Amino acid sequence: MKEGLDINPDRWPDVSRVFSAAATLDGPSRHAYLDDACRHDPALRAAVESLLGAHDNAGSFGDGPVVPSSTVKRLLPDSQLGPFRVESFLGAGGMGEVYRAHDTKLRRAVAIKVLPDFFAQDANRLARFEEEARALAALNHPHVGAIYGLEESAGIVALVLELVEGPTLAERLAVGPLTFDEVVWIARQLAEGLEAAHERGIVHRDLKPANIKITLDGNVKILDFGLAKTAGAPAGTPWASAVAVHRGATQIGTVLGTVGYMSPEQARGQAVDKRTDIWAFGCVLFEMCAHQPPFAAATISDAQSAVIEREPDWKLLRAGTPANLVRLLRRCLTKDSKLRLRDIGEARIALEQETDTARLAPLLTTRRVVAMTAILATAASFAIAFAIFGSRNSGPALSPSSSRFEVPPLGSGFPIHVAGPFFALSPDGTQLAFAAGAVPGSTEPGLVWIRPVAEPKAQPLVGTERATLVFWSHDGASLAFFVGRELKRINLGDRAVVKICDIGPGFSHGTWGAKGVILLGRTDGASIHAVPEGGGVPVPILPINQSKGEVLVHHPWFLPDGKRFLYTARLDNGEGEVRLAELRPNDGEGKARSVEPEESTRTLIRESSNAQWVDPDLVVFAREGALMVQRVDVEAGRAREAPFQIAARAGHFFMTSFARFSVSRTGSLAYHDGADVDQLVWFDRNGNEVGRIGSPSRYQLNSLRLSQDDSALLFARGRVGLGTFDIWRMDFGRKYEQQLTSGRGNEGSPVWINDRDILFAGDSLGSQARLFRKNASELEEPILPPGNQHRPMGVFRDGHAVIYLERGTTRSWLFQLPLTGRASPTKLDLGQLNPIEMRLSPDERAMIILEGDTRKDVYVSTVPVTSTPQLVVQGLGLGTPVWGRTGREIYYVTFDRVTREYTMMSRTVGPVPRLTLGEPVALFKLPRPAFLQDVSLDGHFVMFVPGARVNSVPISVWTAAITSTRR
Repeated sequence: MKEGLDINPDRWPDVSRVFSAAATLDGPSRHAYLDDACRHDPALRAAVESLLGAHDNAGSFGDGPVVPSSTVKRLLPDSQLGPFRVESFLGAGGMGEVYRAHDTKLRRAVAIKVLPDFFAQDANRLARFEEEARALAALNHPHVGAIYGLEESAGIVALVLELVEGPTLAERLAVGPLTFDEVVWIARQLAEGLEAAHERGIVHRDLKPANIKITLDGNVKILDFGLAKTAGAPAGTPWASAVAVHRGATQIGTVLGTVGYMSPEQARGQAVDKRTDIWAFGCVLFEMCAHQPPFAAATISDAQSAVIEREPDWKLLRAGTPANLVRLLRRCLTKDSKLRLRDIGEARIALEQETDTARLAPLLTTRRVVAMTAILATAASFAIAFAIFGSRNSGPALSPSSSRFEVPPLGSGFPIHVAGPFFALSPDGTQLAFAAGAVPGSTEPGLVWIRPVAEPKAQPLVGTERATLVFWSHDGASLAFFVGRELKRINLGDRAVVKICDIGPGFSHGTWGAKGVILLGRTDGASIHAVPEGGGVPVPILPINQSKGEVLVHHPWFLPDGKRFLYTARLDNGEGEVRLAELRPNDGEGKARSVEPEESTRTLIRESSNAQWVDPDLVVFAREGALMVQRVDVEAGRAREAPFQIAARAGHFFMTSFARFSVSRTGSLAYHDGADVDQLVWFDRNGNEVGRIGSPSRYQLNSLRLSQDDSALLFARGRVGLGTFDIWRMDFGRKYEQQLTSGRGNEGSPVWINDRDILFAGDSLGSQARLFRKNASELEEPILPPGNQHRPMGVFRDGHAVIYLERGTTRSWLFQLPLTGRASPTKLDLGQLNPIEMRLSPDERAMIILEGDTRKDVYVSTVPVTSTPQLVVQGLGLGTPVWGRTGREIYYVTFDRVTREYTMMSRTVGPVPRLTLGEPVALFKLPRPAFLQDVSLDGHFVMFVPGARVNSVPISVWTAAITSTRR
């Protein structure tokens, strides 16, 4: 076994940071940098130099080139490839050359992988590659290196990839053996990344240490996901038999993969599935445990023979290898794929906890699956985090004696809000306050409830009716809550309810400090306000600074001293920062104060999440839905050590930087997970359910549009972990789902321009949603500047114009905008109507208008508008009104408040210009509530059927879970 340095995991952030910077330098520049960066830390320098040695020997970006360099066009520093400015050459990867570049549009660092010339020269191969790259781009996961896009320019075909800083696992292993804590830590994250890919039908086929990176904060990322899969070559291609022997590079040809890590079936050239990744995972896990690969050999043919014919030498595993890891290895490295571990999720569970929770899933109803997912994931996260960190002497940890319970919803359920908390733990962790519906069967509105941690029953707080959002006073003696446009408090001693102030619209969260000041945040993030706890007028103390790129400032959270507070800033590049600020007294206690000059704020954590405090020095926040703990040095204004995960998933709304969790200063944790789960269903004209579309998921209401020939469906689907929507296309003939957008913000309301191009509303950079056009080459182009919220409603068939909805503060309007030339939009004169949806008729000479925010009415009008729109129906039931494909019939759903029945209705419409309306005709009763979305050529209805509701998912509470000292 090779001897090497044992890098203390607590030093990993410093080692990784210095290594990443030094790896970009050569010769004297590198030595000078190390002299400065490690001046007083010889151990740090020794660790970094050891990593650099492995890095230089292995090459700077994984494997050596498989494709001869003459087949790849070189990019020069400072050259431009589309919006990307090339900065430096990083190295040769498995299928081309890789460069560091700067994205001039989104202002971020990226990696550009230039693919061989044969991609640009073969239209069929390029089209197939583009389709598979789009599928891979949909794989957005914290443990998978992201694919941002495919760029084509001047005969160059290049993938735009996430730039992942830090050494590869191969480079880390070259330095010295891993501790078993580190092995589990890395293996768990690998399993999570592979599981996310396999759920989407994506197989990596070339998993190996050189394709795995460890970032500055300890996050593990799988690189080159699926590229071996998409890069097959026909027989007879000049490079088809080329094999890069050194460093076990990918072999291109009929056998794809890296010799030594490929499965037996892969080595034989047979068809492979996700079980080949499970084998490779086992090889990587074996190498981490033994510090050498299971099938090392002097030649490729020898290694290939070993994979096919021999068992691993189990004696190579280091003494003390945990028995559960040995069992997992044997299940992964079973040569018969039928007897091998069948799902990588089983490996994840084995790493996280010993109880086989997977057996519970078939016993649960749909609603309980949604609720239990969060519970099981959190239990697993706590178990693995304690296993990783429990043996160390300092830093945050999870208490093994923590207990857990659930708080179920009451009445109509929890009032879910995208920017504010409906529940909160008391500062001492002994009580949970939450807003919910009244007792089942009661006619009273929802109110605030108190659940003592030590007791099983919650008690209602009289006087808090219609409350939706709650937070505690610093001493736990009172609760503040929002009711309409008022902020109130209830003293828990005498239960007296007192109005604090009028707040106006738009406030959604707050924090109550020890110095008698309450800070309030707005849903729109325009500013943070302060008001004395005794009452007054909220005063803005921290507005957004647009010159600094800020678009939102919100989610203040007081530290125990009542002076300093955390808050979150969203930037115009779509990212976020958790910052530390301080109040400055003006003229006495209990008055509103102003924030110190902007230079005094410090950025602690770079995440778009609310953050809360645990004594003495821990900050809890969300990273794409996972709850994390970060130790911070408040005096120095910086983070310390690497964050670690305490819960696998909590409800997280990326666009409002809000995650549904609450912590006490003593380390108790409460969080709420889940999202609405719905099903798309076909109904015939008699009301029979005749088919389903896709799987249950969170769909954006009124975002579904059938193509003109019914071959495809556009829709917006929610993304797990971010609470945002992406646009997808369902191809019915191929039974294939394709993700069309992948920004971290919301992309929704898609409409067809033609069978390849679409318009949609996007707010990825933190602004209000505006119109984007996406063409067949995947280019996304804004067609309206930022301003009010915009949503496309319908495009004229020849693509010359779009009708879109502009939503202001109090009402909305329809505009028609030419898509060619530079003409300005024209406002459609609808009189006093307040439109919220519009559908263009098939002949494009009329439109249906859905009007109103509370009681929705349906109107029909000519295009262009030449007379007052005619009323079709008052009080729509569910969904949106749609045209029949002949343009002579309108369909809509009504609701009878007496019988509580929903009915599908139709009404004929005479031709333009008269638009005479026939009598309403009832087609069928809906067997259950369903939202009408569109109608096909053969008269079948696409309906959106609600399933499990997020407001029915219980709150999970862990008592005294987070501790400040590792045990």
